Amino acid sequence: MARCSFSVVGCPSLILQQDHPGGIASGAPCVRPHQRGLHLGYARPLAPEVCGLIPSLPPTLSAMLNFVPATDVFRTRQVIYTRSGSPRKKTRGTMIDLKSLRRDRKDLPVEPQALFASLIRAPHLQYLRSVQSHILDMWFANRSARDTIVKMNTGAGKTLVGLLALQSSLNEGTGPALYLCPKDQLVEQVIERAKECSIPTTTYDGDYLPTEFVNSKAILVTHFQNFFNGLSKFGVIGGRHLPAKVGTILVDDAHSCLALAREQASISFGKTHNAFQQLFELFRPTLEAQSASRTVALEQGVVGTTMAVPYWAWLNSIPAVSRIIVGCRTEPAVKFPWPLLEEDLPLAHCLFTTQEVLITPYVVPTHRLPSLPDAKRRLFLSATLVDDSVLVRDFDVTPDAALRPLQPKVLGDIGERLILAPTLVHRELKREQLLPIIKGIAADGYNVVVLVPSAKASEFWKANGADVPQKDAGVQQAVENLHKTRGNIVALVNRYDGIDLPDDACRLLVIDGLPMGGLSFEQHQMSVRRGSTQLLGAQAQRVEQGLGRGVRSGSDYCAILLLGTDLAEFAASPTRRDLFSVETAMQLELGAELAEALRKDKGNPLAGIRATLDYSLKQNADWRQLHRERLSSVAPKQAGNPDAVAIVSIERQATKDFRANDISSAAEKLRTFIPGPQGPQHDIDKGWYLQLLASFEHRLDPNRAQETQKRAHSLNSEAFKPIGGVVYPKLQGRTGVQPQRFLQALQRRSRDYRSIPVEIETLLSNLTFGTRAHTFEQRLQDLVIWLGDQAQRPDWEFGVGPDVLWEMAGEHFLIIEAKSEVQTTREAISKTEAGQLGQHIAWFKQQYGERPLTAVLVHPASRFDTDAFAPEGTMILNTERLAALHEAVRKFSVAVTEKAPDMWTIEEIGNLLAAHNLSSGLFRTTFLRRPAPQQPRT
Repeated sequence: MARCSFSVVGCPSLILQQDHPGGIASGAPCVRPHQRGLHLGYARPLAPEVCGLIPSLPPTLSAMLNFVPATDVFRTRQVIYTRSGSPRKKTRGTMIDLKSLRRDRKDLPVEPQALFASLIRAPHLQYLRSVQSHILDMWFANRSARDTIVKMNTGAGKTLVGLLALQSSLNEGTGPALYLCPKDQLVEQVIERAKECSIPTTTYDGDYLPTEFVNSKAILVTHFQNFFNGLSKFGVIGGRHLPAKVGTILVDDAHSCLALAREQASISFGKTHNAFQQLFELFRPTLEAQSASRTVALEQGVVGTTMAVPYWAWLNSIPAVSRIIVGCRTEPAVKFPWPLLEEDLPLAHCLFTTQEVLITPYVVPTHRLPSLPDAKRRLFLSATLVDDSVLVRDFDVTPDAALRPLQPKVLGDIGERLILAPTLVHRELKREQLLPIIKGIAADGYNVVVLVPSAKASEFWKANGADVPQKDAGVQQAVENLHKTRGNIVALVNRYDGIDLPDDACRLLVIDGLPMGGLSFEQHQMSVRRGSTQLLGAQAQRVEQGLGRGVRSGSDYCAILLLGTDLAEFAASPTRRDLFSVETAMQLELGAELAEALRKDKGNPLAGIRATLDYSLKQNADWRQLHRERLSSVAPKQAGNPDAVAIVSIERQATKDFRANDISSAAEKLRTFIPGPQGPQHDIDKGWYLQLLASFEHRLDPNRAQETQKRAHSLNSEAFKPIGGVVYPKLQGRTGVQPQRFLQALQRRSRDYRSIPVEIETLLSNLTFGTRAHTFEQRLQDLVIWLGDQAQRPDWEFGVGPDVLWEMAGEHFLIIEAKSEVQTTREAISKTEAGQLGQHIAWFKQQYGERPLTAVLVHPASRFDTDAFAPEGTMILNTERLAALHEAVRKFSVAVTEKAPDMWTIEEIGNLLAAHNLSSGLFRTTFLRRPAPQQPRT
C-alpha cells in the first residue's frame, strides 16, 4: 500500500492523505489540520495516475484548489506526515505552485482597501486605521494626478499608506515602483513593514537594478542617494546608463530627501585642497572689492566668516572654474555631483567659508535624472508642516499638489509632548543651572537625548558626561543602545531628522539652541535673508523635526526642554507659531502657559521646572487630561501657502527658461512678478529676488544688471555691492519723536507683544563682549531701531564709515566703533583703535557737515594706551556700562508689555523711556563714560 500526499501552499491549513493499493488508488481522503496548508502526500515518483486522484477529492476541496493540468502545477516537495498525523521519515514530494494559479495582474485588486484585505498580514495589522483609510481613499480618487503630497504625523502609519499606493499602482499596470528613503534605517523599516503585509519588495546593492523591480514584480526600496547621484544606474542625461523606466516614485520624508538632493548636486573643496586655493586666487580681487576686511578674515580663518562670489565675476569665470573642477573629476567630491551640476554651473552659487568652498545650484537639477520627472505618478510623504512650496521649486512638483496636499480630517495622533523653555520661567537660567535637573532625570532611569546644532555646541555636554557619538555608525550604535538600556545622556550633533527614539528610548529631549541649516549655503541664506518668512518657515521645519524625535506615535510621550534664548524666542512668538503644524503650535502655546505660571509662582524656578517635567515623565493624570483636551480642540489648518507657491513657481519657470537659453523670458518673468501682488513682501526678500533678476540680466545687458543690483542692495544691505560702488544714503530725520515712533511699532504687534521680553533677551545675549563683530553690530542696530531711533551700519553696508551710526532725537549722532571680539581682560585701548574714530569723524563731517555728534568706542577697557589719542569728547561703553544698559532694556521690555499696545499713550511711553534712561539725552549721560586717565607704562 502506497501513501500519496500533495502539498498546496497558501490554501487553508488542512492535510489530506490517501491510501492507495499499488501506489495510487481510490478511497476516502484523510483530512487533518497543518500549519503549512493543504497537503496531499505521496511516497514515490509522481505518476500520470495522479491526475485520476483529483476528481476523487471532496467537492469543496476540489473547488478550492481550482486545479489545472497536473503537469503544469506539480513540483518536488518534502512529505512528512502519516495517516495519524505523526512524523515519519522525510521523503521527496511535490508542491502545487500557486503562482501559476494566480489571476492575471489585470484582475488583481487595485483599490487600496480591497488590496489590503487581499494581503496575508501580521496579526497586529488586521485593520487599517481610519486616518490611513481616509488618505488612501483620497489618493485613489486623485491618482490620475502626476504629483501628490501626503502629510501625516509621525506614527500615523504613512509607511503602510505609501506601500499600498505603490502596490496598487503595480497592480494597475503603471510600471515599476520605487520607494526612496533618506536614511538606511528607514529603508529597513519599510522592508520590514512590507513583509508584515506580504507586499513584495526588493533592494538595490548599487550594481544592477533588480529584475523584480524592472519587471514590476516587486517594489524597490532604497536610499535616496542611491537614486540621485551623478553616476546613478537609473540614468543621468549624458551618462553611461539609459534612463530607467519608473511608473510610480514615492519620496519618503520629502524635505529631508530634498536636502540630500542639494548635497548630491554640490561640490565642496576643503581649505587645504589645491582647488580651494585656485578658486580663492581667481576670485580674490572681486571678494576684496566687496569687503577687504572680510577677505582677510577668510584667509586668517576667523570663525563664522563667509563670502559669496558676485554673479558677474562667477559668470565671467565659468571656463576657468570648469577647468579647475574637471581637473579633480576622479575624486569622489567631484565625480558624483559633477554630472548633475555641470550644465547648471552658470546658475550656481559659489560660497567661501573658513572651512571650504562650496559650489551649489540655485535650483536643484532634479531634471538631470529623467526617471524622476518622467514618472507617471509621484508621491511625496511629509510630516504635517505648513509650507511645501520648496518641493515645487526643486522637485518640480505641480503647484496644485502643494496647495492641496492630502492630510487627515481629524487631528490628535501626534503624541503627548510637554515643551518647556526655561528662559521663559527665568531669563537668567542657562544650561549650566539646568544640568543637575537633566542629570537627575537620567539618574532616575530615564533616557535623555540632547540635540545640538554644531560640534562646538556638543563640547559642553561631552565635558559633562554625555555620550557624543561620531559619524553615522557611532550614532546608529548610540540609538541602538538607547533602545536597549536606560539612564543614558546622549548628545547628537545636527540630527534633527532621521533618528527614531520611541517610548523609553527617549523620555527627556533637550534641544540646545536654534537649529542651523545643513550646508554652508543654507546658513549663508539665513544670514543674507534675515527675517525672511520663507527661511523662517524652513527653520521652523527643522525645529519641528527635532521636536518629533522623541515621540513616534499617538500613544508615545516625552518631556522637552528648549535651551537658549534664540530658540525660546522662536518658539514663544505667536507669529512664529503659525509656521508650525497646528498640533505643535498648540503644544508650544501650552508650554508657554506652564512657563508663565512658574514665573508668577515666585518659588524656586529650578524646582518648579523639575516638578513640571515630572507631569510628563510620571504621566500625571491631570496633565494627560489637559493635553488631551487641548489637542482635541485643535482645528486643521488650511493647507498650502498661495503666495509662497507663487514665488517658487516663478523661480522654477524662470530657471527653466534660463537653462533653455531663453534668458529674456526668464528675466521678464521676474521683472513682472517682483513688484506684483504675489511678489515678495519683505524688503529683504525683494532685494534677494532683484539680485536674481540682475544675474539673468547680466547675460543680456551688464549695465542694466548693475542698475538692478543697486536697487537690490538698497533694499537688502547683505546683497552684493554693485561694481561701481554704492552712493551712500544719508539718514533723514524721521517724522515724530522717539516715543511716538516706538509706540507705532509696538501697536503693530498687538497680537504677540507679550513675547517682546523674550526677543529682547535674545538680542541682548548677542550684545556682549566675545560676540562676533558682525553679529554684535547687527544687534546694536536692531536695539536702536527698536527704541524708536534710526541706525545704519556704514562700514558693513557701504564699505566706509563707522560700525554703527545712531541718529538720536535733535539730530544728535553717535559714531560708534565696536570692538566686541577683543579680549575682555584688555586694560587699555590701542593707538590703532583710537585712530579709527578720527577717520570715522572725518567721514561723517564730509557726509553730514557740522552736525552734533559723540564718538563712542565700545570696548571692555576704560582708558587709552599712552600712545593712543582719541578725538576730543570721545566716550566709552565698557563692560560695566554695557551690563547696565542690558538691565535697563530688560526692565523696559517688561514694562511695555504690562498692558496691551493700544492702551498706551505717547506721553506714557516717553515717561517710560526716561524712567529707564533710554531717551536720547539720558542714554548719553547714563551709559557712556569718559575715558579714565592714561597711565604711564612701567
